Amino acid sequence: MQELKDCFVFSNYINAWTIQKGLAKLGISLNVVSHTKGLMSLSPRTPGKGGWLFFTEESNLLRYYDIQEYRFYPRELDKSLIDDKFAFAQALTAMGEHPIVSWDFKSVDLCQTLELPIYLKAKHSWSGTRKLPRGYLCDTLKDLERAVKHIESQDMPATLFFFQRLLPGDEKNNVSTCGFFDYRNARRNVIAVTQKVLSTEGKIGLGSIVETVQDPATLIPRTYHILTTLRYTGPFELEFLYDARDQTYYVLELNPRFWMQHGIFIEGYENRVIRAYLELDEASEWYTEETPFQPLAWVNQVDFLRAIKRRNVAQLKVYADTYKKQRQGAIKVLGYPTFTKAFQHLVRGFL
Repeated sequence: MQELKDCFVFSNYINAWTIQKGLAKLGISLNVVSHTKGLMSLSPRTPGKGGWLFFTEESNLLRYYDIQEYRFYPRELDKSLIDDKFAFAQALTAMGEHPIVSWDFKSVDLCQTLELPIYLKAKHSWSGTRKLPRGYLCDTLKDLERAVKHIESQDMPATLFFFQRLLPGDEKNNVSTCGFFDYRNARRNVIAVTQKVLSTEGKIGLGSIVETVQDPATLIPRTYHILTTLRYTGPFELEFLYDARDQTYYVLELNPRFWMQHGIFIEGYENRVIRAYLELDEASEWYTEETPFQPLAWVNQVDFLRAIKRRNVAQLKVYADTYKKQRQGAIKVLGYPTFTKAFQHLVRGFL
């Protein structure tokens, strides 16, 4: 059990803080190795042979992926799919799945008529150690030309991007399956379905509020098919976008790592994702059927503070509605990161 004390993470934001919280419930400390200050104290230690590595972003997962002396998941996923969203979409098509329609940047003539509006999206989350922008919403051809010029002005080749059909709708069209998956042993799997309720600052991006929902359209069986075909074992978030025009959920992307809202499983599902990751789960607790539904809401309290500071009435109403549902007994709210009692009192007073 000594090696379980040697756990490392390479970021210092909410998803890493959440890993620390989950490990603390097991009596295990977490070493933070990061170039930036954040929510946790940095560790002077670096990973040693046999240590468990936790990844919250793709750059470090790729950095360590071929090094056998460390312990982590995933291990068998095709390396080319870890951080290439366009390649992942192509792999989905090959297995008979339905990704959002995409076009490689090199295959499109910018002078031709495109299906506007369109999303010019980064293929990768990272280019080396550089975090790439998520993408650019382009309503017109001039928007697209400006986006390409901006990309090139940042010394980024435009071929790092691809075109993706822009599906109409708001945040609630974004639904994910997430948890822990073991393609060899389905009984180890713990999977919930979450729906994005509010995006960060109202943009396409990270969810400030997500809620668990019942599977709306056999997304869990589709997840089994996709991850089994990919020979996937590890923590994951598989994102879907709903298109009301043809009533179809299209696959958006796979996060083959710990994602921001994985704290849902620490409080609501007996910390099962982290315990499965560390191989501490036992056969006696495995599910014989699908993961039971639990009504939970995950709230990014940092973004909540920002909304208060900016007096963003529309966003604050969404937060208020979420906490109202908790008072009515409809859901349990999980706030991340957890702030002081004084802050919690302030929030209760505001709501």
